[in-house]
Amino acid sequence: MVKQEYIDQLVGVQGYQVIALHFGEGTESGGKELVIELTKAKGGFLCHCGREFDSYYDCSWRMVRDLPYGPYKRSWLAFPQFRVACPDCGVVTEEL
Repeated sequence: MVKQEYIDQLVGVQGYQVIALHFGEGTESGGKELVIELTKAKGGFLCHCGREFDSYYDCSWRMVRDLPYGPYKRSWLAFPQFRVACPDCGVVTEEL
């Protein structure tokens, strides 16, 4: 089995770690697909102004297309994107 740190380095999204890999056949393209599921590596939620919060306002899952990995021509990153309720800025989406 590949070490977790190697997988995290390969994907390379700062502040996030890989929690699951989903391999499959693509229905649209007919080729192999890979979905890489990420989660935050550390606590704390940041506003654009730089303030850090212990909790978040709400969260939704996002999927973005990534570069191909070997035989997996269609690769996706799936990650939770958080919104924080900043007293100065209002409710804002945390940057990836």
